[in-house]
Amino acid sequence: MANPLPPVGTTTVVFVAEDDAEFRRALGETLADAGLSVVLFPNAEKLLRSLAGTIPTVIVTDVSMPGLSGPELLSVLRLDERWRRIPVVVMTANNDTSLPVRLDAPVVYKPDTDGLVAMIQHLRPSS
Repeated sequence: MANPLPPVGTTTVVFVAEDDAEFRRALGETLADAGLSVVLFPNAEKLLRSLAGTIPTVIVTDVSMPGLSGPELLSVLRLDERWRRIPVVVMTANNDTSLPVRLDAPVVYKPDTDGLVAMIQHLRPSS
């Protein structure tokens, strides 16, 4: 179940699509501990539906998920003018080093949550 949508403003709002419930929970805790407002989704479809209400600062998606995969989510976001400028970070346990080039997106390899926090901080717009 996704958390209620946090207020948008100076807060960095991170939407996370991750199908592994245990990793999703741990990731949410890590990002919240870093001072980020986190909304967790068990799949990309639910994340997409939530974009109608709030536009996050950054989206984090797993590569492999049932239904809409991370790369498919990235394609949907880039095809829609409303969402194309949202930075997206792709997470994967696969050590395929060609992913960043193929997806034209930053990739963080699981379980490097510190690297993910650093990437989100790098991608978010400055105040």
